Amino acid sequence: KTVEMYAEAPVIVKISDFGEGIENVRVGALTVPVNENGALLINYRGPGNKMFPTVSFTDLLSGKFPEDIFRDKIALIGPTAIGIMDLRVTPFDQAMPGVEIHANVMNNILNGTFYQKPQWMQIFDLLAVLGLGLILGLFLAPLNALTIGFVAGGITIAYVIGGQYLLVEKGVWLTTVYPVLNVVASSIGITLFKYYTEERQKKSIRNAFQTYMSPAVVEQVIKDPSKLSLGGEKRNMTVQFSDVRGFTTISEKLDAEELSNLLNEYLTPMTDLVFENGGTLDKYMGDAIMAFWGAPLPMDDHAFKACKTALEMMDALHVMQSNFIARGLPPIDIGIGMNTGPMSVGNMGSTQRMDYTVMGDAVNLGSRVEGINKEYGTHIIITEFTYRDCKDQIWARDLDLVAVKGKKEPVKLYELLGFKPDPTKLEVIQRFEEALGIYRKGDFPKAYELFQRLNKDFPDDGPTETFLDRARAYVNEPPQGEWRGVFVATSK
Repeated sequence: KTVEMYAEAPVIVKISDFGEGIENVRVGALTVPVNENGALLINYRGPGNKMFPTVSFTDLLSGKFPEDIFRDKIALIGPTAIGIMDLRVTPFDQAMPGVEIHANVMNNILNGTFYQKPQWMQIFDLLAVLGLGLILGLFLAPLNALTIGFVAGGITIAYVIGGQYLLVEKGVWLTTVYPVLNVVASSIGITLFKYYTEERQKKSIRNAFQTYMSPAVVEQVIKDPSKLSLGGEKRNMTVQFSDVRGFTTISEKLDAEELSNLLNEYLTPMTDLVFENGGTLDKYMGDAIMAFWGAPLPMDDHAFKACKTALEMMDALHVMQSNFIARGLPPIDIGIGMNTGPMSVGNMGSTQRMDYTVMGDAVNLGSRVEGINKEYGTHIIITEFTYRDCKDQIWARDLDLVAVKGKKEPVKLYELLGFKPDPTKLEVIQRFEEALGIYRKGDFPKAYELFQRLNKDFPDDGPTETFLDRARAYVNEPPQGEWRGVFVATSK
């Protein structure tokens, strides 16, 4: 009523058509933004006792006040004592007198400086809560925890600043609490979910591969699981088979405990070398080791890494042999075969048990190559495919053209000798390859003569002895049909 008299404009209160509350309040042409209960968002001008001039009631009675303080003004009379319980909490004060709150309300109405929350803003608040949750769920999920924190913090700060700007500059109240809580809750929820799922994934990967690979490689897989395929996939890789020669004879000389200890003492350093060179242990087959390079992490130099491992295995074996002999144990000798080619790799097996392994013709060829070492008295044989991929990094001699069991087309085999030529072996290798060339041309008498001289000068060279026997046999009984220089292996 006071405002109505001061503004000389009628105050009209419109009740909603359904009688559910107040639709709006008008002071003349001015619409006051109240809610259905008639409550107004107060735009406080500032702290109490500072924004509006006040006169104590004692001074008023005694006439001690400026003469023009009340001229053309609205004067409100009210108590300010603490004991009358008319003190209220406001954004500026913990105890503002109720009469001063009335003064702020009147000031808002007369000057049109009230805060307002239009109906469309309520819809916006709802869409903001739902939209932020949806957007954050979609865009934060691929990010790491630190990035999620930065993004969530940025959105929160931007929303709070935007809300403050609308409130101060435009007088529009934007709800910030619920959207900000939604941002915080969503980011924390996504971070916790990612942590839980990623930790579970890490645990799954670690459990799946810790027995196959070195811990360092396992950690690389965990850091970038996108490079990992647990299902079957085809890759170009290198497989290695190594086997203890004469293991049956060795086992007959030792009891069960001694045999187990000897085998463990052999397998441990060999497996360590596989891991150190980035290889994956496929399985132990009694005294044999099967390993491969190129999975689960892709590896450009898998052929060389496999060759390097084989050479280091032989160095470790020589140390081991001396140790075993000194302890009265049977000496161990091994044969190693390797092949490079397309292989299927992944978890394979049954629903009860699955192993991460490789399969395919290239794998079978690698297994056959290992067994062929016995034919030539060699220790490490690689196929032409492995040799082709790393020939500039290794030293190997051309050994033979062999049609392994189960294969019609011959494969060129090489004996892996080292990383670079050994001066002490250059002569035997050069003379062997010269005699081999004559042998492949079908000049068996000449080849026999060359191999015989070579065998006399280097009686410990296994391939020379093998080809000496073959050349002698072909001199006595030449091969039937077209000669291609191919040896047909009849055993695995």
